[in-house]
Amino acid sequence: MQLGLGLFALSVFAVATGLEAGLVVPGLWLLLFLSVAVDCAISLRPAPVIEVEGPSEVDVGAQSVLLLRSANMPEQVSGSLAWGEGLSGDTALEMGAETSVTLRGLTRGTWPLPTLYLRWPSRLGLVEQVAKVPLAREIKVLPDLRALRSGEVDTRLREVLGGGKPVGRSGEGAEFHQLREYQAGMEPKLIDWKRSARVGALVARELQTERNQNLILAMDTGYLMEERLNGISRFDHSLAAALALGWGSAQLGDRTGLFAFDAVPRLYVPPEPGKRAFEMLRQQTAQLQPRAQETNFTLGMTSLLNRLRRRALVVVFSEFLDTTSAELMVETLTLLVRRHAVVFVTLSPEERPAFQHSDGMLALAEAVAEADQLTERETVLARLRHTGISVLDTTPEMLSGKLLSVYLDLKAREVV
Repeated sequence: MQLGLGLFALSVFAVATGLEAGLVVPGLWLLLFLSVAVDCAISLRPAPVIEVEGPSEVDVGAQSVLLLRSANMPEQVSGSLAWGEGLSGDTALEMGAETSVTLRGLTRGTWPLPTLYLRWPSRLGLVEQVAKVPLAREIKVLPDLRALRSGEVDTRLREVLGGGKPVGRSGEGAEFHQLREYQAGMEPKLIDWKRSARVGALVARELQTERNQNLILAMDTGYLMEERLNGISRFDHSLAAALALGWGSAQLGDRTGLFAFDAVPRLYVPPEPGKRAFEMLRQQTAQLQPRAQETNFTLGMTSLLNRLRRRALVVVFSEFLDTTSAELMVETLTLLVRRHAVVFVTLSPEERPAFQHSDGMLALAEAVAEADQLTERETVLARLRHTGISVLDTTPEMLSGKLLSVYLDLKAREVV
């Protein structure tokens, strides 16, 4: 480029000064053409062959590192990647014999790696060679199970299953565990009078929290669940928490089922016990994606209500816009909570920077609209709490842990 500009300047100078322009100018450009031709002839080389090493799977929201290896990589090579819908990662690369690429899963599914574009200078530096190298690798983006792999869920459950904080407690609706000698402070209604008469001493029934309860994970797949928080859709954040809760319920002996709905009911899987319920959840949610349709809460919850013959804990993962659009949702969930225990789960919107006077009128209007929306949101959530529904409104990072805590608390209080 610089050589071309220099020759152009000399050509203009030759014409302006009246030199032998008819000979000098063509000669200069012929020299440039010959130089470029020689540079291309001695520099032209095939595109590097690149092998991709590394994991072929990544969780939604998680990062993974791939290694690009090449035995015939030229020197001073720069690379660029144009990521598509389901993946993101490094865009500008300094290539070498081994180059690390960090990628992040954004949307569940199987996604091909983007094409790698390479650029490197010729030997004389007159031109640049560009190569288009397909990366023959697909990356499968799976539901986020990091909470399970890290042991976070198992650690929370260890206290319940055999640690220092037992889940068993006495109360109405609990199931019989064992008999023990009556102690001062125990409830008199727990005394087994027939057994006490036989042994000549007061004997009380010790109860524990009922197992084999029904847990239904109700997933809203409407268009509002497509909104992205921290780069990940609301649905995928909710699905990660649902799978963590499904694993926890399986460990505690409960039966877990799945219900998906938007404009119409999409999927219903009856509650299953044990670890096979978790495998069912993974398989049934593999291809489940939010749709560009408005959610019909009345139809969805009525369909679920007609399917449930036994009292259950229903965890509804959903979202709403304002008090008007949430009216039917509140009414339908109010009907559901009369027969079942209900937890409504929603994700808090991302916080924006505080409004500054220098931001202008448009930013002020946006700030006022956002404040009104948050006020209406709190009004809807307060109405749900008033009807007896447990409401969990939290950030994506805290969702799995807080949802498990709500489940354990409701189970200990024998709400179901």
